[in-house]
Amino acid sequence: MDSSTVEKEALLNLLKRVQGTPPPSQGAGAAAKFPEAASMEELPESDPRRARADLFRSVHLKVRVELGRVQVPLKEILKLTPGAVVDLDRLADDPVDVYVDDLLIARGEVIVVNDCFCVRLTEVFSQSEPGEVRS
Repeated sequence: MDSSTVEKEALLNLLKRVQGTPPPSQGAGAAAKFPEAASMEELPESDPRRARADLFRSVHLKVRVELGRVQVPLKEILKLTPGAVVDLDRLADDPVDVYVDDLLIARGEVIVVNDCFCVRLTEVFSQSEPGEVRS
C-alpha cells in the first residue's frame, strides 16, 4: 500500500470514530451532526480523551478548496498569458468543495473576512455517503 492510501484509510477511520454511524433516516446529501464535545480545558489531565486529543494536535492534513474544474486542450494552455480568463464549470454563487487529503468532506460558500478569502461550511458529509469520496 502506498502512503496516500494509508493516509486516506486513517482519515476515514478517524471520521468514523468522530461521527459514529449515521442514523438510517439520514439520506445522501444530509449534513452530518456532531455531538457536543467538551473543551480540552474542561477535561482533567488524567482523562484519556485529553491525551488522545493532544496526539492529534500535531497531525497535519492537506486541505483543498475547489472552486470548479475545466478541461482545456494543451494547445490552449500553451496560449495562456497573464490576464487570461479561464471559465470554470460552476456559477459564481455555487458552493465550493472542501477536500481533506482528496476526500470530499464538506461544501461551503466563499466569503471575505478582513480582506481574506474564507469558506463558510454549509454541508459536512459523513464518510458513508455514496459517491462523495473522490481521488
